[in-house]
Amino acid sequence: FTGRGLGLAAVYGIMTAHKGAVMVQTEIDAGTSVRALFPVTEEALHAFRERLSTAEAHGTAESLRSKGLVLVVDDEEWIRDLTVKRLEHLGYEALEADDGDQAVEIFRERWKEISCVLLDLTMPKKAGGQVFREMSAISPGVKVLLASGYDEEEALRRFGDAPPAGFIHKPYDLQTLEERLERVLRNA
Repeated sequence: FTGRGLGLAAVYGIMTAHKGAVMVQTEIDAGTSVRALFPVTEEALHAFRERLSTAEAHGTAESLRSKGLVLVVDDEEWIRDLTVKRLEHLGYEALEADDGDQAVEIFRERWKEISCVLLDLTMPKKAGGQVFREMSAISPGVKVLLASGYDEEEALRRFGDAPPAGFIHKPYDLQTLEERLERVLRNA
């Protein structure tokens, strides 16, 4: 029979051909959400470059660029890759970890250099909450920007009285990522 299913294979093919991505998140008893992630347009990139050159001309480029090192922790490779590219575009340096164990290991070795950790909440092996607790034991006050498709209040409730420094809802765009990171880093 035709007309059954969501046609996600076709959507995935189209998005991949246009250098985009599809994000599917399913939660038992809550449903499934499907998001199409489109690449940055040339106009948006041009506008950002203009803003950056204007800032450099006025000596305010430091407000647009950070010298910070961000540890990106996400079990989904395409999200990590896209996020690292976004961070580099914003002037950050980035390290990557594909699971919680690797993230804690990298953090243990380089915590003095790491300005912020962009941490996925839901990962196999070791969830974001456990990773956050282990990193906090290494460096109390570690700046963590928690990334999740869950509602912010629901996600942060899992951390009790010691929540991460910030939250960003997945999927996020370049401007939101920049704003949230700057907010977390500013609150030193």
